[in-house]
Amino acid sequence: MNRRLALIVVCTVLAAVSALAGSGATFLYLAKPVEQWNIEFNEMQLVAQASALQALREGKAAPALQQLELAATHAINQLAKSKAASANAQITYATAQAIKYMCSNPPAIVGATAGQPPSVNEACAALQDSAANK
Repeated sequence: MNRRLALIVVCTVLAAVSALAGSGATFLYLAKPVEQWNIEFNEMQLVAQASALQALREGKAAPALQQLELAATHAINQLAKSKAASANAQITYATAQAIKYMCSNPPAIVGATAGQPPSVNEACAALQDSAANK
């Protein structure tokens, strides 16, 4: 009987170790594309920011302004998504002031559209509601 119990324990431990190893390998395998996308996104942002900074230093404000408008649009949309996902996320005074300014003077993506992207209106509505409820 003891031998049978020992065999059951060994098999259970072996199955648990195998399951953990398999799930760990799967997680690492699935995380690679996300990591690669993050690297590519950061590289793209770095190139855009460097070219905007170079243009600004050369006295050409338009490329830098376009980059700031694009970055502001991305930031306000990401913040709205983050705040929506976390109901008890705190908004600091500085963030509330930035939201107020950005929503009063929404960014416009020159070339892509003549005005502000519709997503900015939605993000501003969500963020201003979030700021008012805190």
